[in-house]
Amino acid sequence: MYFYSKSPHFGGFYFAFEYCIIEIMIKNAVQRQVMLIIEDWSRENDVPIFRMDIVDQMVKRGLKPFTVVNALNALLKKRYIRRSITTSNKTSYIKLRSI
Repeated sequence: MYFYSKSPHFGGFYFAFEYCIIEIMIKNAVQRQVMLIIEDWSRENDVPIFRMDIVDQMVKRGLKPFTVVNALNALLKKRYIRRSITTSNKTSYIKLRSI
């Protein structure tokens, strides 16, 4: 993604890293909120939390379900959480480490 802004330096244009940094910070904030939900659930209950429970709680906070699923997939890739196997064939998650 290239985002240019006028600047007196470098012939009038430069690559704006600030835009990319802000986008990364927003994604990390969503991931942090998801991790807090999983931590709270694991403290209260000794069972894995279902994906729909996470999505429902984050939608109440004003986020879109697609954003929450992307945050869950990023946390899976970073190995902060893992998928759990259940008999009901629903996706659930277990926390592996803290953020």
